[in-house]
Amino acid sequence: MKKITKTITLAFLALTVAAGTGCKKKSTAKLSLNVGKRSDSNSIDPIIDTARLENLFEKNGLEVHFTGLPKSSLLNSVAVGKIDSSYLSILYNLNLGAQGEDVILFAGTMSGGQGVLAYKGVADEVKNPKNWKGKTIAGQIGGTGEMVIKAVLNRDYGYVLDKDFKYKSFETDAETIAACSKGNTDVIIVSNNFVDSAIKQGYVYLFPLTDLEDDFVCCRQMANGTKFKNNRAAYLAWLKTVIEAYKIYKTEEKKTIDVLEKDSGQTREWLHNFIYDLDKNQRRFYSPDPNYNGVKLYYDTMIKLGYIETNRELTEFFDISLYAQALKEVIKENPEEQIYKDLWTYFLKHNNQYPDFAKNYSENL
Repeated sequence: MKKITKTITLAFLALTVAAGTGCKKKSTAKLSLNVGKRSDSNSIDPIIDTARLENLFEKNGLEVHFTGLPKSSLLNSVAVGKIDSSYLSILYNLNLGAQGEDVILFAGTMSGGQGVLAYKGVADEVKNPKNWKGKTIAGQIGGTGEMVIKAVLNRDYGYVLDKDFKYKSFETDAETIAACSKGNTDVIIVSNNFVDSAIKQGYVYLFPLTDLEDDFVCCRQMANGTKFKNNRAAYLAWLKTVIEAYKIYKTEEKKTIDVLEKDSGQTREWLHNFIYDLDKNQRRFYSPDPNYNGVKLYYDTMIKLGYIETNRELTEFFDISLYAQALKEVIKENPEEQIYKDLWTYFLKHNNQYPDFAKNYSENL
């Protein structure tokens, strides 16, 4: 099994951060954060991007500089304290924490967004995962799809990897489809953008990956651990802002698309399909909730499969308390807004495996 490795070059990081595209707008805000954003991908987060484009952070007394960096240096820049936080792939966030780097995972961004398809010759048989024994499954190496498939088949059906089923790993969705299009693989997992392409090449759509695991997490928000502990007021203001932006995303589709259209360069139809059409986006769901339960499933699976070797418990670099505080404050400030209370219900369900959860968090706010 391929191990995840990391390389941190301080001189390179200093140069890349200095070259980042930080916002220079003046602000009277007393709190500030330097947040890393990928410069080598046109990825969209409708919650954080709406908060950024609508200048909502300043409303909560926070000045945010968004620094553009390539993925290769973004996460390590957080670990060494060159920038304060980022929101990116859970795989690499967890690897840094597992290896003892100075990072804290403290909030979520996205869940869902992947589809499960089958080669036409076995499609009817494998509609039910209980029939996946003896089958070959393929997807991106280290992706959430791989972790979910391997964890669920073992937990729910007792299947053992390489004994009861095989898994082929590829670097990208396109490579997965191309390599498996001749029927030598029974089931594939690809992101929503590649579902139509897979169907055109002979695959039959089965269901969204969230049907196998509701706690299906993807990118998480990660902070430098020392800065998170010493500057909690700034991160609290950040979280309150993204919680408020979550309400816009959930209740004001037109406004959200209006805000994102010019900045992203995408069409309104594409944005609607990507963000709001649950059938086309494979049940993609955006939320700032930390979702400790889902992350723990992912982390435990990484360790079990040998992706990482560590003695660190997830709770050593995972914090749910600040998000809970931020959400409580937003609810108190907006007592008539049911959507924030619904977020609290979601928090109770998706974080209750956190140690001492019942003692520290109750249904009654």
